[in-house]
Amino acid sequence: MCIGSMLRQQSRPDCIPAIGSTAMPAVTLSSSPALRRPAARPSLLRTWLNRIRTRRALAALHPDQARDAGLEPWALRIEIAKPFWRA
Repeated sequence: MCIGSMLRQQSRPDCIPAIGSTAMPAVTLSSSPALRRPAARPSLLRTWLNRIRTRRALAALHPDQARDAGLEPWALRIEIAKPFWRA
């Protein structure tokens, strides 16, 4: 029996011969090497871009919105003034 005929349920002389007649064993995801690796940290560039976006969004807040969110004006000004590389 060949691989093509297993898919189409017919025998053809021009198809690739199958190795053995048994089905492939099931693959379990628990043995995957990717699962054994520690979780990837965000890249430095992604972190910096996230800080830029966040600080621009804070700068765009209306004072009433900042007060409603519980943000103190002095803390907001300090956070907005930080450069993107400083946490």
